[in-house]
Amino acid sequence: MRHLGRDLKGPRLEGWRWVSYPSRRLVDVAEVLMREGARARLGRAVAEGLRKGRVYVDVEVAELLDKYEGYREHLSELLDGRPRWLRAYEEASRG
Repeated sequence: MRHLGRDLKGPRLEGWRWVSYPSRRLVDVAEVLMREGARARLGRAVAEGLRKGRVYVDVEVAELLDKYEGYREHLSELLDGRPRWLRAYEEASRG
């Protein structure tokens, strides 16, 4: 009983099993990035950017999408996660 006395979320059904999980300590993405981002193995440049930078969320991101030329496309590619060549190959394969 490793979670005895802790706040649990769920349960939900996964396949034929009931699953529950402990509540998250941090629920705000900006707080997670500012607190834990520098420790993550994201590369030196990203870690330094997190230390020196600012985290944008929700409306702040929407404002940046309209403010900077090409930012919407850049963010979309970044969130897609696939390398540019793979995305181009998959799009060419479809049609």
